[in-house]
Amino acid sequence: MSKYELVYLVAPDTPEERQADIAERLKSYIQQLSGTLESLDLWEQRRLAYEIKKFQEAFSFVARSSAIRQLAMYGYRQPI
Repeated sequence: MSKYELVYLVAPDTPEERQADIAERLKSYIQQLSGTLESLDLWEQRRLAYEIKKFQEAFSFVARSSAIRQLAMYGYRQPI
């Protein structure tokens, strides 16, 4: 089965408790798609290449999984 990588951006003013909640929701959504999550890492706050919703920096969750293809196929766009 192919492995995929997903980068999920989180606003820089998001509290740590909310970041933990986002990580859990990402994990559960991947499990709902019958995927296996190899890793889920939170990267430090970094400057974005371009502004997104008036933010110039963001935290990033990087997920490596076999279910991310299903996320792309079904157009997953709802906020987590």
